[in-house]
Amino acid sequence: MSFCFLVANNQAIAASDQPALGADDYSKIDLGLNNTPVKEKVNLKIENGQVEAEQIIYNNKSGIVNATGQVKITNDDGIIIRAEQLVYDFNIQDAQLSGGVELTQKDQTITAKELHYQGKNGLVTASGGVKMFTGQATYQTETIRYNLQTKTGFLGRITATISAVDRNYSIVGDSMETIDGITSVKNAKLTRCEKHHPEYFYLAKRMTYDGQYLRLKHIILYVKGIPLFYFPYLSLNVNNKNLPRIEPRYDPDDGLSVRYDYSVPFGKNIDWRFQGELQTHDYSNLAFGITGSKGNFSNYAGTYYNFEGYLGVRDQLTHETPLLRTVIDGYRDFSNAEGNELGFSVTRKYWPTPAGRWQFGIQGRRVSKLDGSGAEYGGIYSGYRLDYNPYPNWTLSLLRLYSVEDKNYGDFMSDFKIGSNWIYDGGIPITQLYSFGLTGTYNSDQSLWIHRIYEIRRETDCIRWDFGWDDAVDSWVSKFKIKF
Repeated sequence: MSFCFLVANNQAIAASDQPALGADDYSKIDLGLNNTPVKEKVNLKIENGQVEAEQIIYNNKSGIVNATGQVKITNDDGIIIRAEQLVYDFNIQDAQLSGGVELTQKDQTITAKELHYQGKNGLVTASGGVKMFTGQATYQTETIRYNLQTKTGFLGRITATISAVDRNYSIVGDSMETIDGITSVKNAKLTRCEKHHPEYFYLAKRMTYDGQYLRLKHIILYVKGIPLFYFPYLSLNVNNKNLPRIEPRYDPDDGLSVRYDYSVPFGKNIDWRFQGELQTHDYSNLAFGITGSKGNFSNYAGTYYNFEGYLGVRDQLTHETPLLRTVIDGYRDFSNAEGNELGFSVTRKYWPTPAGRWQFGIQGRRVSKLDGSGAEYGGIYSGYRLDYNPYPNWTLSLLRLYSVEDKNYGDFMSDFKIGSNWIYDGGIPITQLYSFGLTGTYNSDQSLWIHRIYEIRRETDCIRWDFGWDDAVDSWVSKFKIKF
């Protein structure tokens, strides 16, 4: 015996314990087929929720519901599923949906061409142009199995985007697994270069993401398809700008050098920090330390090793606000030269005016070192610096330094001297990618050009390469910068 019911004026009249249907228009009962089709804004009560659609056909014998047109499933767990077509089995709480499917639960959304939802265990299987949106991340794949109750899932080959400061992270991986909010990707290729064919990327054996940190293991940095640098471990906070800095340089005197600086979280507000410079014509050095922060204060304390065969220590305390940056730092090496430095600086950060941006700072420093004969050189100097940005690609600066005594500062002042140092850095566009660059430092007290560089610059959103001639020292110069 089958049970049927009539619907009129948005009221459902049912026999026995059949599911309750309601409609704004009418229902038509086919007693021969045991089907109850209902049209016009229909709702059907199901286990812990309901189905809404333009048309629903319910088979009394099989317990199968066919719904079409703006289908919407809601349940008491906060899950909402939208689609164009639905086949629902009352007996096992099983839903097969197709046509622009969208599943939402709190801040997580899955879209696909087809989706299978098992209500009893919360398992979702989706296929066809699948996208999963969760927090700052968007994942794209062709298939996904995800359990809404246990928050675990598996995706095939994925393409992902994670929103971040300034520019987003783009990720491609062979497969992805998520367990309790932690995402793990195998053979992940990560970049912030927004080109279709990225000019640089990290290739990591494994990458995890917890909503704030991207952690990569066994990473090779590729630039223009060429492996350039290896990291055993790398951690990136997507919510700040403290990103790795790698700068290859070349000139005939110093040869090829690569400077690097990156941090890895150790605990709450504490990071390991790795720095160094690898050189071909001089001794390389490696630095390692800890950076701790609280409020507006941060402190770096670390040690470094120079391949000439000596160690050194460095400490830097920084206080930073939106307007001011204050730094106190000290340095000591344990070589035969016994190098020492102690200094401070206070900088009023750039402020805008109708004529451009301005920045002003003061500084003081005591430096000393022994030369080859054991004689000490160095001294105490102080001064100020004024920076002016008339245009985004031009900076004009005055660095005025005063010495407490008439001292020999030697290699402490290779890029500037006591007195007025007039510094400029700018470019004249040639094409969209190329510009003619002018960089220099002139000391007017000594009538001395310290640097005067003419160069060609190639700059994209991802990398910058400069190549030029410094006629103050008669030398070729080249710099390369990756825009992480």
